[in-house]
Amino acid sequence: MQIIVGLVALGLGVAVFVWVLGRRPKVSSGPGKALFRQSRTSGFAIAAVDEIGAEPYAYVYVNLDGTARELHPDEKQYLETPFHPMDGGRPYVKGSYSQKDGWGEIKGFMRRSKLPQGAQIAPAPHDNPSKPLSKEDQIRFLREKGFEVVENAGDSFTLKKPKI
Repeated sequence: MQIIVGLVALGLGVAVFVWVLGRRPKVSSGPGKALFRQSRTSGFAIAAVDEIGAEPYAYVYVNLDGTARELHPDEKQYLETPFHPMDGGRPYVKGSYSQKDGWGEIKGFMRRSKLPQGAQIAPAPHDNPSKPLSKEDQIRFLREKGFEVVENAGDSFTLKKPKI
């Protein structure tokens, strides 16, 4: 009897899992209605199709000092790239001007409409401010944030949580 109940529960669990995976995400229409827009691939892009190429662009970047600036073309492309919602490399987009990132800093991409009224927006930088980091640059950045970095054989390294 317990085997039958277990098999029924397992079957029901698999059916629910398949149903959840098979559901198509509902994306509401209009700008600003959904954080992620489904792309033609299996991922989602931050910028909606109707926002691509729009002037002014729908997103700006808030700097560490709280000032805002226009985006470099490579940053726009980054926001237009499809990412899986659980991908750690997807763009971080602030929900409000005062929201801080995981490092406790105010910087980050944000919808232009969320800027405080009257805020000045500087022009986009000529050089890409978000250049890919080399392995050495990544290690230096993580050590500055308090992580212990152990370099392994080959090109990999391991992080250890900062000691509090």
